[in-house]
Amino acid sequence: MRARAQWIIAFLDWSLTASFMAETTEQKKATPTAEKPTGKPTAKPAGKATVLAERYRVLADQKVSGFSTDSVHACKVADTVGTTKAFALMCEPNLPWRAREFEFLQRKPCQGLLPILASGIVSDSQGQERFAIVYRHPDRPALVPRGKAVKPIPARTVVRVVLPQMVALLAALAERAVIHRAIRADNLFAEDANFRGLTLGDCVMSPAGMDQPSVYEPLERVLAPREGRGEGTEAADLYALGVTLLALVLGKTPGSDQDPNALLRARMSIGSFRALTGDNMAEAGGFSTVLRGLLCDQPEERWSLPTLATWIVESEKAARPKTANRSVHNPFQFENVAYDHPLLLADALARSPMAAMKVMAGPGLEPWVRNTLRDEKAAAELARLRDMVSAAKGKKESANLEESEILALLCRALDPTGPVRFRGVVAMADALGPYIAGIMAKQDHTTQDDLKTLLASGFINALCANGMAEETHDKRSLALLDKAQRWAKSDAMGLGLERCLYGFNTGLSCQSPVFAGKYVLSLKGLVNRLEKVAQEKGVDVELIDRHVAGFVASRTPRVVSQLAALSDAKSTKAARDVAAVQVLAMLQKIGSHGPLKGLAAWSHHRLKRVIEEFNSATRRKQVSEALGKATDKGDLGLMVRTIGFPASALKDEEQQQSAVRIYARLKKRVSDLRNGAEKRQKTAMARSLRLAFLASYATLICSMAYLAVVYLRMFA
Repeated sequence: MRARAQWIIAFLDWSLTASFMAETTEQKKATPTAEKPTGKPTAKPAGKATVLAERYRVLADQKVSGFSTDSVHACKVADTVGTTKAFALMCEPNLPWRAREFEFLQRKPCQGLLPILASGIVSDSQGQERFAIVYRHPDRPALVPRGKAVKPIPARTVVRVVLPQMVALLAALAERAVIHRAIRADNLFAEDANFRGLTLGDCVMSPAGMDQPSVYEPLERVLAPREGRGEGTEAADLYALGVTLLALVLGKTPGSDQDPNALLRARMSIGSFRALTGDNMAEAGGFSTVLRGLLCDQPEERWSLPTLATWIVESEKAARPKTANRSVHNPFQFENVAYDHPLLLADALARSPMAAMKVMAGPGLEPWVRNTLRDEKAAAELARLRDMVSAAKGKKESANLEESEILALLCRALDPTGPVRFRGVVAMADALGPYIAGIMAKQDHTTQDDLKTLLASGFINALCANGMAEETHDKRSLALLDKAQRWAKSDAMGLGLERCLYGFNTGLSCQSPVFAGKYVLSLKGLVNRLEKVAQEKGVDVELIDRHVAGFVASRTPRVVSQLAALSDAKSTKAARDVAAVQVLAMLQKIGSHGPLKGLAAWSHHRLKRVIEEFNSATRRKQVSEALGKATDKGDLGLMVRTIGFPASALKDEEQQQSAVRIYARLKKRVSDLRNGAEKRQKTAMARSLRLAFLASYATLICSMAYLAVVYLRMFA
């Protein structure tokens, strides 16, 4: 059955591609061909606008309605070569865009998505730079514009015309390992009034799921903050597809006339299908059946793409959808509030940790989970956690951390597919990149500390390992978590939370204040921008801060040791100065940059301080002259080699110590020669007495020998 469903998906994909290619051929006859976009296009300033791909003038200050969201800004585009109607989307400078998905779609364009014409960095009239993508402007407005009501589309038309095209498009995205995460009725466009040639809009300019209205988010992700919703799996896109289909039939966003919190509670209490449709949706063309399958609140029970494809062709062979939910008639009381769904209870417990620990230690939660929710696995986990709470009593230093971990495990047991909840951290495990960017942009230092503790301890790795081993993107997330643990453990330059920020987010500009208002996305761009800063602000500006260090370390491992030396308390001031220049020299070499006069002057200022610490005046003069010549060439590597640090400093120190020892010996001898008269007299007297004693002794011996000879002769 699965192989047959895959064949169906391939057939639908082929059908959509053939239809799109036919329409594209007709369009090419009327308009010039747009240049093929590149991953790293060049941007050419043109007055207050920017020209991308030498063709599309992006008018950043002229807004376009119908495409902007809370985190993406749409603006006008003028085609300076042909007559292609286009618009541009610009991202928020402090949030990452989905660089991986963009690269995949650039490498293998997907029919059914708005064509990308160009991309690059653009600037507005105030000089604020952003990353932008130029899209072909759709011929018609969105099927259901945001905040508006339109004429409903018959359910039978949605099932027979819209649904097959959407299934083919999702199949094409799955082939490219891309989760769209922006499927909604106001991001869906048709080529004609008969809903042929459907195309989905942008999915890469903001973090996954961030701009989705909460009604389009499945229950397992809706409780996470917007930047922490994560990429998810195919199941998240299929749920959003179900809401989109319902919006087309209703002619408006489902639940738009209800309070969002009340609607969320209703979805948890009676299920998303009943809450959004009222459970009286017409069965026209099997539409109700499709919605039940797509709006199922249990991810593992939600219809898959093969199941949906099977239903389109042979509806009787598709698995019947389930609409079960975990709401109960016997709610749990927590802080005088009744909770009839474990997801809401988990969220409430995370917000009141002290009260939650009391509930954990009490007798009520575990029986409620076992008897009311009928969840034996969660009840067993709660029993284990309760034992951990008892064991943690009496421990003082680590009690808070242990309680935080226990509470996170408690929330995980109640909401196993939901966000990680640890102290102030609430995010899906596959959304840590955008989440870190969000809290750092808000300068939320408390949550930053909580997140660093979570990553450095490795607790999140164990927390997520059991539930994140099936999907490819989950394995990728786990691999990043292992690296993040090593990064977060150290506060050295190039590591810490800044390293995690850029390690998780390849589509994030360097957030260093050095680049205020400028968008730096690559090492080459970073060096060019540092060169301009050095030229404009002089030699006293600090160019390498924690953000620059983290950004550089995430792009190349070749300067990690030099970056670490910048913050090593054991390093001398000279060593830190040389390390900073070594980092820049390596970046100049990696990017094959030409002479960098501004950075050379900045480096000369720091290396000059190193030279001044040399003891040898001759060496100071020789190295200063050589350094000046290297500075004139703008070659940072030559400047580093000219200094020869630390070998030159060690040799200078050795020669200094040797000279000190020789000087001490000579000084002692001179002192002895100048101030040793009395000592010499005493020495002479002592030697004279010794000589006189020896002479007397010799005379005595000779005399005695003579007397002995005379005596012997007398008696011979």
